[in-house]
Amino acid sequence: MSTFNGTLINVDDTQFVSAKFKKREFVVGTNDKYPQYVTFVAIQEKCEMLDFAKPGDQIQVGYKLAGRKWESPSGQIKYFNTIEATQIHIAKSNNILDEQDMTDDEIMNDLFGDAPSTPKKSTPIQDDDLPWDILD
Repeated sequence: MSTFNGTLINVDDTQFVSAKFKKREFVVGTNDKYPQYVTFVAIQEKCEMLDFAKPGDQIQVGYKLAGRKWESPSGQIKYFNTIEATQIHIAKSNNILDEQDMTDDEIMNDLFGDAPSTPKKSTPIQDDDLPWDILD
């Protein structure tokens, strides 16, 4: 898996393309002398990974490249590329603004190490787990 490090520039709202498909685009800029701005797309359940992200946050995106071919009814062929986010690690930008001597990779490794890509889901509370009998 490839990764990309930088500052979150923009997060769009989730787009519901159909009843079974949703996507969310976001832009990450590099922290280099000549910044690059890359648009990523989160698909399906990965859209929620961006719920707490804000522009200015430092972010590390695990991604995969996807490409597809499209042919118009008149026979014209076009190719489209997508950079699909598979993992997202977010840290607030104020945690690393003073660490200008470090590279983006060093900063992200220092902050996240081997952090999981998505938060662990908690076990839902079952009706039997609630102490309703003490209220009777």
